[in-house]
Amino acid sequence: MRKLILSILISFVLFLTANAQNSFTINSSSNTNIFTPDTVQCFVGDTIHFILIGYHDAKEVDQASWLANTSGTNVGFHFLSTSMGGTGSGTIVVDSATSHFFICTPHISLTPPMKG
Repeated sequence: MRKLILSILISFVLFLTANAQNSFTINSSSNTNIFTPDTVQCFVGDTIHFILIGYHDAKEVDQASWLANTSGTNVGFHFLSTSMGGTGSGTIVVDSATSHFFICTPHISLTPPMKG
């Protein structure tokens, strides 16, 4: 009986470990125009948290706008600093297997553009 209970318990722990959700944080900086990191590989159920400092936002755009380095149309999330020069944040939970393209609206025209 002990072996059966131990086997069930180990199977449950392994199931939880295999299906664990991950959390990622993407930061902007008040003195650099980059997102760190600019790319994350995640899975459905994972959480992505944006920390925005300074004059930065994080706006989801379509792939064509992202490739053309334009602000395009908002196709999903749009997180802002609480005020110009302030701090802001936002969180998304990945709900489908797709790519999310995001930019910093004030800094998309820089070389290199601020995007992720």
